[in-house]
Amino acid sequence: MVVLVRCSNETNTLALESRLDKLIRDGLIVAYLKDGRWVPTGEVSVPHRAIDRSDKNLITAMVSCF
Repeated sequence: MVVLVRCSNETNTLALESRLDKLIRDGLIVAYLKDGRWVPTGEVSVPHRAIDRSDKNLITAMVSCF
């Protein structure tokens, strides 16, 4: 099953539920949606690059990475 996750770079995407533990451990996600509520995962240990939000062509395509 897939779940909606909030990545450390402040974007939202889908991830396999079976991968949540590894994503949390690696600091790639800061929260995930469970029963209609965001569940925080704790501190982000991996620094992320800043995203220029003014870029209108920005598309999050992280699903294939998870």
